[in-house]
Amino acid sequence: MTLEPNLYDADGQLCADKNLFTGAMTAYIYDASGNRVAKGTLSTFSCNMSTNGFTTTNSYVIGPNGEQLSETDGGETSKCALVRQGQRFSLGQRVMMIRPNQAKVRPTFFLYQLLSPTIQEDHIGSLCKGSASPHLNIGALRRFPFALPNFDVQDCVIAELDALQSKLDLVKTLHAETSAELDAMLPAILDKAFKGELV
Repeated sequence: MTLEPNLYDADGQLCADKNLFTGAMTAYIYDASGNRVAKGTLSTFSCNMSTNGFTTTNSYVIGPNGEQLSETDGGETSKCALVRQGQRFSLGQRVMMIRPNQAKVRPTFFLYQLLSPTIQEDHIGSLCKGSASPHLNIGALRRFPFALPNFDVQDCVIAELDALQSKLDLVKTLHAETSAELDAMLPAILDKAFKGELV
């Protein structure tokens, strides 16, 4: 059983997810370039924004080039993203903006470290246990053990992880296409089943 079912749009991007324990439904909106520009709640579990009762909970504003975002308070602690030139992002009281020293570290390499199990589970996760409103402050972040190899190693790691992400994106797209095909076939299969025509 899937605890958090996901819906994907025609481009293979996550457009809605649902937590079966809490019933919470979240939807995501993307711009024409595929950048996530908003998220919100739903009243109906669907990607159709005109009928699913979408209500925006996070909107976005223009951010400077290469700045790192991480939500720092509430249920979304440890979510992070790299903001590129011209992209929009939310910078409210529960968001931490980090400007990595680009003379020493590639922003994408730093992002991948923030997303790594070493940081997510061993450091961020341990700070959030037992709290109704988990939070992360900049002082705690400064104590995390970040690796700082030379740029050649950083570029190699980035290339490998980007290649893996491309493969994952392809799998997600194929999953969305297959799911849509199965959904389209289901009525005909059920019709045959109830007529006793299935072999």
